[in-house]
Amino acid sequence: MAALFYCGELNAQTHEPVQVITQAQFKATAATHFKPVTLPHTRKVDNNYHGQSLGVYQLSLGKISSDTTYSLLLPTLDMSANIRLNGIELFRPEQTSKSLSRHWNTPLRIHVPQSTLSLSNTLEIKLLSESGYGMLAPVFIGPKNAIEAIYQQRVFWQQTIHKYLFAVCLCAGAFSLLLWLHQRQRMAFFYFSAAVFFWSFYNFNLFIVNLPISAKLWAWWVHSCIDFWAVLMVLFSHRIINVHYPRFEQALISFAIGASAVYFVTDLNHFSQISNKLHLISVALIAYIGIRQLPECRKPDNAKPLLLVTSSVVMVILSGYDFYTANYLSLGPVSAAKPLGWLHQVTLSPIVQPLFSCLMLWLIIKRYAELANNTEDLQKNLEYKIHDTTQNYQREQLKLQSLHIAKAATQERAQVYQSLYEDLADKLSA
Repeated sequence: MAALFYCGELNAQTHEPVQVITQAQFKATAATHFKPVTLPHTRKVDNNYHGQSLGVYQLSLGKISSDTTYSLLLPTLDMSANIRLNGIELFRPEQTSKSLSRHWNTPLRIHVPQSTLSLSNTLEIKLLSESGYGMLAPVFIGPKNAIEAIYQQRVFWQQTIHKYLFAVCLCAGAFSLLLWLHQRQRMAFFYFSAAVFFWSFYNFNLFIVNLPISAKLWAWWVHSCIDFWAVLMVLFSHRIINVHYPRFEQALISFAIGASAVYFVTDLNHFSQISNKLHLISVALIAYIGIRQLPECRKPDNAKPLLLVTSSVVMVILSGYDFYTANYLSLGPVSAAKPLGWLHQVTLSPIVQPLFSCLMLWLIIKRYAELANNTEDLQKNLEYKIHDTTQNYQREQLKLQSLHIAKAATQERAQVYQSLYEDLADKLSA
C-alpha cells in the first residue's frame, strides 16, 4: 500500500508534536481500487444506498516512536466509523436497535496501544452512516497529553457550550411561558417561548450521541424544529410592534407544517438535499424580520426592533457560514496549532442565537416590569378615585338625608297648621 501522508518520526522532542493528516486514499464500498483524496472529504450516495458503510480511508502514519504514548483525534466524523491501526481494531461505534452512535459533532479521541505499532503504520477508517452522506475531517495524531489538550478544547466548543446553552434556552422559554400564562392576551410571550423551545431542541441535537428514537424520526424532528423556530420568530416580531397580517401568518404556519410533512416522508438518502432547500426559506424569513423591523428602529422605544434587526443580520450570515462549512468544507489550511480554525466546523449560529434570545428575554422582562409598574400606578390612582368618589357620595347622601328630614318637618308643620286652621274655622262657624 502506497504511503498516503508521511508525518515523519513522531516523538516528544519534535517542535510540533501533533501532526495533522490531510492526505488519504479512499475506496468507495462498490469500488475496486483506492484513489487519493484530501481531507476533509465528503462522500455522497444519492440512490440505492441501503447499508451503513460509505467506504474506507487509509492513512499512513509513517514511523512512530514507541517511547511515547500516542493518541488519535477525529474532530469531525459524519456519522461514525470503524477504526483500525495495522489491522487491529481501535474503535467500534455503539449500535443500538434504533440507530448508530453519532460523532458528527462529538470529537472522537482514541488512545493508541503501543502493542499495535510497527515500523510502518497504516490507519484504516471505515466511514459509517445511516444516510447516503458522510464526511471525514483531517485526523490529528500526537503525544497523549498534546492530543488531550486539543480534545478538551474541541469538546468545549462542540459539546459543553451547547449543553449549557440548551439549559439556558429551556429556562428562557419556561420563563417566557410563565409570563404568557400571567397575561394571556400578550401572544408575543407565547410565540417567543415556543420559538426558544424549538431552538433548544435543535441545540440538543448538537451533543447527543445515542439517539432515543430512529435516525429517520430524529432527522424529521430536528429539521422541523428549525422551520417552526423561524416561523414563530416572525410571529413574535409582528406582535412586539402590534401588527397583524392574518393571511401571511397563516401561510407561514402552513409552510412549517408542510415542511414537517415533507421531512416525514423523505428517506434519509435525500434528506439533506430537501432540508437544505426548505431551510433556505427559513433563512429568508429571518432576513424578513430584519427588513420589517428596520423602520421601527427610528422610533423612540426601539430596543427590541434594534435587537431583532441585529440578530437577523448576524443569524443570516452565520447560517450561511454553517451551511457552507457543512457542505463544502474548503475553508483554508489546517494547523495543529490552531485546532479551532475555519476548517473544523464549529457551528456558530447555535452558539449565538441563544445569546440573542437571552437579550430579548431581558428586554421582555424589562418591558413586563414597566407594564407591571404602570398597572400598579393605575390601580393606585383608581383606588384613590374610588375612595374620593365614595366619600363624595356619602356626603351627598348625608345632604339628601338632611333635605329629606327638613322636607318632612316642613310637611309635618304644614299639616299641623292646616289642622289648627280647620279646628279654628269649625269653632268660629259654631
